[in-house]
Amino acid sequence: MVHVFNYVSVVRTPIPLGERELYAIAETALLIFLGGEKKRNLPPSSFMDGCVEDTGKYGVIGSIGGLIMKANVSTERGRGEVTFIFSPRYVGSLTEDLPN
Repeated sequence: MVHVFNYVSVVRTPIPLGERELYAIAETALLIFLGGEKKRNLPPSSFMDGCVEDTGKYGVIGSIGGLIMKANVSTERGRGEVTFIFSPRYVGSLTEDLPN
């Protein structure tokens, strides 16, 4: 299992997100980063649907910095745009655990 929570800091979310929603968003952000992609759909699930997009911008909040990404999601608790910082500092050590 990839420990992607170490790489994502949520900046703004209009809806409550649980652990499974955050994990799906974080894993998709990691796959975007590793694949050099701009946008990717979230994995199919019964609890959430949407996509994650790399804005092409960088940001820093305190000591946390990285790529600014956005996720447009629809969950059982509502829908909205989640903005977060993806910090890829230790990504290289986790790539062997990624799904194909």
